[in-house]
Amino acid sequence: MNHAKTTTINAAFYAMGLLNNASYVIMLAGAKNISDGGTALVFIANILPCLLVKSTGPYWFHLVSYSKRINICAMLFALSFSIVSYFSRANFFCKHAGGSASWQLLGVAFGSFGSGMGESSLLALAGRLPNTCNTCITTTHDDDEEASSSVTSVKAISSFSSGTGAAGVFGYFFMVLIHDWLGLEFGQTLMIGNLVAVFYAAVFHRYLICFDNGEENDNMQSAECRPAVAEELPSSVAASSPPLQFSEQGTCSRSSSRCSPLQQRGSYTMVEEHDLEQHNRDVEEDNDCEDNGIIRSNNNTMEQMTLREQILFALSLWKFMMPLFLVYAAEYAMQSGTWAAIGFPTPDNESARADFYEYSNWIYQVGVLISRSTGTLYEASFQLLWVFSFLQILLLVFFYMVASTQFWYDWSLLLPSFIVGLLGGSVYVQSFTRISRDVVRVDLREFALAATSVADTMGIVVADICGLYIQSCLFRVNGIPGAVVECPLA
Repeated sequence: MNHAKTTTINAAFYAMGLLNNASYVIMLAGAKNISDGGTALVFIANILPCLLVKSTGPYWFHLVSYSKRINICAMLFALSFSIVSYFSRANFFCKHAGGSASWQLLGVAFGSFGSGMGESSLLALAGRLPNTCNTCITTTHDDDEEASSSVTSVKAISSFSSGTGAAGVFGYFFMVLIHDWLGLEFGQTLMIGNLVAVFYAAVFHRYLICFDNGEENDNMQSAECRPAVAEELPSSVAASSPPLQFSEQGTCSRSSSRCSPLQQRGSYTMVEEHDLEQHNRDVEEDNDCEDNGIIRSNNNTMEQMTLREQILFALSLWKFMMPLFLVYAAEYAMQSGTWAAIGFPTPDNESARADFYEYSNWIYQVGVLISRSTGTLYEASFQLLWVFSFLQILLLVFFYMVASTQFWYDWSLLLPSFIVGLLGGSVYVQSFTRISRDVVRVDLREFALAATSVADTMGIVVADICGLYIQSCLFRVNGIPGAVVECPLA
């Protein structure tokens, strides 16, 4: 692809990341409008469906094309905004229908399911970015060129991650602008939010549809994607070479017990048509090596693997999943537990606690946005991912000590809140870009990206539960009433 097309694709992934997570953030920002006395229920409704689809999706996603999944997500976003709007306490449809928290929670759940399916799908789509069509032509490129499949995928994942980081800032700003500053009712604000669903579907079908290999997109692939790849060929090669086909496979040489550097990075290789059949047989027979420690026990595609084999492969991704799980569990426990019990000059002032909670979350979102945009700036080692995760746990301990002893108690606490966002966003984007670099075979990479995305969601679920008890204990220490659960340390 030329530079302009590459920039357009990266911008499209950025927009999809922002729009995909916007619904999730907007519902969190409006949690008190949905259920003033039970915001924890909103948090649960906004995360459990996401966990469900991320846990199961990698095992059935291959049965539903990307375009169909994105269409379903867009419809779920529209249903979410419309249902919560219609059953809010004040809307412009039907006055007597407003105020049903149960229906609103159902609407939140629809959006959560769509956000989870969209995130897993778009990460996987970015992982298969080089395979833009069924019959492409390409040449072997020098290391300094941007045509490497892994580099292209890394850029798409980094763009998507940056967009998800921007969604945090966008979602809260959307609520402040439309609901607070312009004075629209909560239900009216959410109806405007339906534009998220419209743009979500529009961006995908305009810019990313050709990366889907569903049967309904074959013509699209032939018409739009093949020329984009063909233009990478020098004119002399395009004019004189015999028919070529694209192959991006992670293979092991028959004469070597390990993958070659070229194969490890999944670089493009030129295969003449009369050699293609033998080449593919070699791929199938010799594809039994490990991709940087990722288990692959047979030559089958993901669709051909049994459920047990797929689960074993997913479990082999633990070294990507654990840092994600730990960093998210720690940061969301801070948000829901410790930050809710901090306020200046004293924590027993409800307004002061609300102010710190709001500003700490704002500065946290800025940190997430910045760090999730660093996927192409450096490559984090596994050791560094673990270091970031344990630093996040130390920050959780730090904020617990702050909330319980007030040994550091002023607005300079916004600085460590910003660092919390930097650490969380860094582990997110670096974990997924490492998968893109380390897992060579495209079908395995798609599965790995989708399967690993469940780790952060599991961390959030654990944090939401632990956060209730952390907040309860801190309320008890500071003599603050209103805790939802009883502190187990009492």
